[in-house]
Amino acid sequence: MKKAVVFIKGGFGNQLFQFAFANYLKINNYKVTLNTDLFRVIGTSTPRELTIPINNFGFKEQSSISKQILKTGMIFEANNKIRSSKLHLLFKDYKYTKNNQDILTLDAKRLFFNDYWKDMKYIDASKRSMINSLKKNEIINSGFKESNDFAMIHVRRGDFVKDDRHLNIDFYEKGLQMIKSNKINIKYDIFTDDYDWVSRQSIFQDAENIFGQKSIKNDNSKIDGIDAMDDKDETIETFSKMLRYKHFIVGNSSFAFWAAYLKSNEDSTVVVPNPWFRNHPHPTLKKNKWCVIENN
Repeated sequence: MKKAVVFIKGGFGNQLFQFAFANYLKINNYKVTLNTDLFRVIGTSTPRELTIPINNFGFKEQSSISKQILKTGMIFEANNKIRSSKLHLLFKDYKYTKNNQDILTLDAKRLFFNDYWKDMKYIDASKRSMINSLKKNEIINSGFKESNDFAMIHVRRGDFVKDDRHLNIDFYEKGLQMIKSNKINIKYDIFTDDYDWVSRQSIFQDAENIFGQKSIKNDNSKIDGIDAMDDKDETIETFSKMLRYKHFIVGNSSFAFWAAYLKSNEDSTVVVPNPWFRNHPHPTLKKNKWCVIENN
């Protein structure tokens, strides 16, 4: 049996992609452990923390001995002299990869995966497992139990504005038109990390509620260039609320994608942008019947 270590990193939405990928490996007969050490790396511009314990998803942390072997192997990989010597043969069965390739064909006996793994084949294969795992959290489970006919709009700005990954206002205008063409008098709520910006936009004037993030992402008053960390409890509570909707304007948020993916049904209208980011080769994440609006 091949062994695999999957690194967990990033915000809650990205963590869920990695859990889904780990489960994909598991159902394909890999013995999988997880490595959460990247959450303890100091100096990242957007610090994160593990939102839900890995045992909720049926996994264990990589052992200390295995982590030390990994560190040694990475040193070998980075040193050209060692790589060309016989010492390198000690690690011939190890494969270190960040590439989103056909991972099931890799021939190494021990594989280390450090990436985001945003591919619908991993997500679709793991959907039932992800729902069951998330339901182990009581707050999130309450979101699965409740439903309404409202639409949910997620407006992510903050660090996306800084990196020029934010969506222009016309995306949301077209998304609202698309949802209202199916449900003329539909009510909608907005979730955002930029309450002031959203509240100033005239196209959102008939929103029932605007839920602003309380733990501000971009408070750089303490350390220049370092964003404030999301509050874990608020993240879980917000995700639970998002799960209660039937229709979704996802935007380009991994966080909102998961709520829409897990809770939408055949009667839902779900809107995403294409490309996901204007300046990055990110896949457009969607179910087949979801609506796509061009991201200019």
